[in-house]
Amino acid sequence: MYKDLISSWETTKKYLEKAKAIIEDSTDPKKLRVIESYNEFIEHDELELAANMLDCIELYTYDDNKAYLIPIIDAYLNMELYDDVKRLVDRLEKEKAKYIY
Repeated sequence: MYKDLISSWETTKKYLEKAKAIIEDSTDPKKLRVIESYNEFIEHDELELAANMLDCIELYTYDDNKAYLIPIIDAYLNMELYDDVKRLVDRLEKEKAKYIY
């Protein structure tokens, strides 16, 4: 059980680091502040809070690139946070609909 939990945490961290790498490409000071908060949560193994911080980056900045949401969805799935997965998938669907119609 303990070994599975450690493995799950490492998998979640890996997904979150992928999302962070996509966001970190920015020089936007607001995004960099979000990354600082994310790093603090990661230091304390607060993976859900770290994911939430990256997930809500749009509240602080606007970015057309939604690629960072895919690894966050993977992290939420790994943590079994299905409501968060549904919320992000719905957000992506709405975004996609803007370009179709």
